[in-house]
Amino acid sequence: MGDSALSRNHQRGFHNAIDWLQILSSRKPAYLTDKPVGLIATAGGLHGSQAISTMEMSVRALRGIAVTLAVAIPQTWRLFDNSGKLSDEQTTRQLRRVGEEVVRLAARFGVQREEVRTA
Repeated sequence: MGDSALSRNHQRGFHNAIDWLQILSSRKPAYLTDKPVGLIATAGGLHGSQAISTMEMSVRALRGIAVTLAVAIPQTWRLFDNSGKLSDEQTTRQLRRVGEEVVRLAARFGVQREEVRTA
């Protein structure tokens, strides 16, 4: 799950994505029950931690499990090259660790690999 702390318009986009998760309400179990969710926020300035907190509450409300490692990426515009590729190694490592943590928790909770991709 990702969010941008750049402007209210981006936050609305995140909330629209949450609204679409209503489709999962009829599943058994509903929503994101017992599914690990990685949290990543980007910011044009210095902080993305408020976006992380908001996403964590949303994941809990949807019965999911927010992994303990979350990444707030400040000054995102400085981390990509002209082709749009992430060029910052530290950020790359942090994002990889979030993904690894999601996979580790999914295995621990017995979530099937296909479920991790589609949830």
